Amino acid sequence: MKQLSTLIFGLFFAINTNAQNAEAQLLFEEAETLYEKYTTMDCAKNQQGCLEVLTQMAQKVDGAEKIVGEKPKIVYLSALALYKTYDLFDYANNLYDDKHGEGLFKIVYEARKSAKRYLELKKNAELDDRYREMRKIVTELEQFPKDKATWLKEKQKRDAEIAKANKVREEKHRQFLAQVKEYDQKKDQYYREIAPKIDAWEYKDGIKIGMDFNELKQTKKDWFKGHDISASGSALDKYWKKYDSDLLYNVKTDKENKVMGYQFQVFNTKKDYTLVSKNLQKLLDDLKKYFGENLVVEKNGKGSRFFAIKSSYAKHIIVIKDDLFNIDLAKINTAAEFVYSDTYEDELLAGKASVDAAYLDRYLGTYKNGPSRIFKFSREEDKPLLVLNVENNANTFYFYLNKDTTEFEPLYYLEATNNYGYRKSTYYENNKTMRLKFDIDAGKLSYFDKNGEEEIFTKVYE
Repeated sequence: MKQLSTLIFGLFFAINTNAQNAEAQLLFEEAETLYEKYTTMDCAKNQQGCLEVLTQMAQKVDGAEKIVGEKPKIVYLSALALYKTYDLFDYANNLYDDKHGEGLFKIVYEARKSAKRYLELKKNAELDDRYREMRKIVTELEQFPKDKATWLKEKQKRDAEIAKANKVREEKHRQFLAQVKEYDQKKDQYYREIAPKIDAWEYKDGIKIGMDFNELKQTKKDWFKGHDISASGSALDKYWKKYDSDLLYNVKTDKENKVMGYQFQVFNTKKDYTLVSKNLQKLLDDLKKYFGENLVVEKNGKGSRFFAIKSSYAKHIIVIKDDLFNIDLAKINTAAEFVYSDTYEDELLAGKASVDAAYLDRYLGTYKNGPSRIFKFSREEDKPLLVLNVENNANTFYFYLNKDTTEFEPLYYLEATNNYGYRKSTYYENNKTMRLKFDIDAGKLSYFDKNGEEEIFTKVYE
């Protein structure tokens, strides 16, 4: 009986072992099928899908190994699943972060361990491609810490370096905010002081914003020589017969026939355009005698240049135009919307907005979103517009600042079209959602795209 029972037990054990081997073989084949599926996937576009397939593959391999133990072909698939998982992520930048670092290290550690184990199991076998592949994996993963203690020590070192860098950044941020505050205070004081001077200033005796237009015509008849009065008699058209210094170009009046703005020609020459620069400097020097040496004259434009003396506290704006041969000077009631070209409207009174061009200085610099997109800001030709360049984008975008806010709305962009240079295009005419918003205290920029989606960028303090 004892021999019979032993025989029966041995037979049962053999049947059970065969069943286990069959289950292990099935799990192994399923793991191979999953790996074949992985090799056909585009992981750059479907990272999550690839991760799920590799996770299932690793589970199958683990199940097979629990049944039959370490077999070279099973260890090979185990190392492969772990290595390919490692290959999906940017480990160099994430291996030591607080959220995922430890888990990522474990994958690297186990992948290297499995690859080394395969090499041990096959060290006496004939050299083949699988052995070469595992050896390559081991070599690549040797750059990472050899064990958890080493990883933890390196993490602590890096955490200390990050904390130190953050402290430096916070100090630069604090200094930046202090500079902004000082700038705001000085600028605000300046604009409060300059405002009454702007409102009181007139280019010529005998003309004054708010005076009756008929009185001006009667008392200054010599200013109107060579002009045609418009049919309504409420203003003058831009017609003249000769170029004389201080020629009155035009006058803007309101419904009550009161002067709201005027424009004089200060200088004109058709012979020597170099004289314009000299006379422009003379005009600016004369203005400084009245307004003071700290006068801010904002420059705008390229071809025809505009210079503005203005303040958010003033009711008027003084404008100088230099278009190579002429120098014009105008004083305008800001409520009159008195402009004499689209360029002037775009670049000088952009969005009825900027308090002054220097107001944008606080926003200039580089903002980035991790290692990916980078926004760089500047101000071209001292325009009161924010110039935006996005990394890997050939276009240049221009934003204007809404008055008394920190929101910038799109104005236009320059698009490289052909060998003839750039084309200026209206920017999102039918889409008013796209904008930029700055939070100086937090040192961040919120970028809202044309669909209203928000993206956060952090200021780089250099």
